[in-house]
Amino acid sequence: MMSSTNHFTPGIGEVVWAHEKPIEGFDVTAPATDDDFSDTELGPQWSWRFNPEMDRWSLTERRGYLRLKSCARLSGTNQESLNQLPNLLGQRLMGRKANVMTTKFDLAGVVDGQECGFHISAGENNVIGVTKLKGQLRLFFKHGNPDAPMVKRGVVISQTDLWLRAKVENGSATFFYSLDGKALTRMGPAVRLLFAGFTHNTVGFYSMHPDQQGYLDVDEFTYDYDGPKSAAPTE
Repeated sequence: MMSSTNHFTPGIGEVVWAHEKPIEGFDVTAPATDDDFSDTELGPQWSWRFNPEMDRWSLTERRGYLRLKSCARLSGTNQESLNQLPNLLGQRLMGRKANVMTTKFDLAGVVDGQECGFHISAGENNVIGVTKLKGQLRLFFKHGNPDAPMVKRGVVISQTDLWLRAKVENGSATFFYSLDGKALTRMGPAVRLLFAGFTHNTVGFYSMHPDQQGYLDVDEFTYDYDGPKSAAPTE
């Protein structure tokens, strides 16, 4: 006869955030994070959240840049959701605190009707980015329910260089933009990062247009966090 008593062993099934290194005598290593996109292939730290359209991105059309050609949503009527966008690129978050992720965009290839952004996504899609309508580039921030996100419209910008930053502390993210790479302006509220089942949060980029027009050039990406770090090789 089976016992109905439940036995619990402390530590079993619990996340271990820090532990003694199992094999001593070797340097601590970590996956690459930073990228200047000087290689001809994406580094292994990058992955597509969905099945990508492989002809809609390039590292060779403009050397030293990741070019994301705009994709269209596969289906659905909600024009704010990213859950039907095939080319949502990202890399997983690495630390619990002191996460600072910064990217630089060149918006010269953005056309009317296009949206592109810097996202942290899993259970929700949290984005700071730009849209272009009637010849004007405008900042925006959106977050919340992927099927009905809250959208905050920002200021119109008149330049093509744009720096974007996300900071994450213990699962709470804040987003910023800069027009000179130095002074930062916060945009939107702090958001709690949510998992999607077993899917972790990833940080990265996207570009979309209903007619697949225009492109985004990503110049660089840097990521600092509370843990060992390895940078992608540079030329």
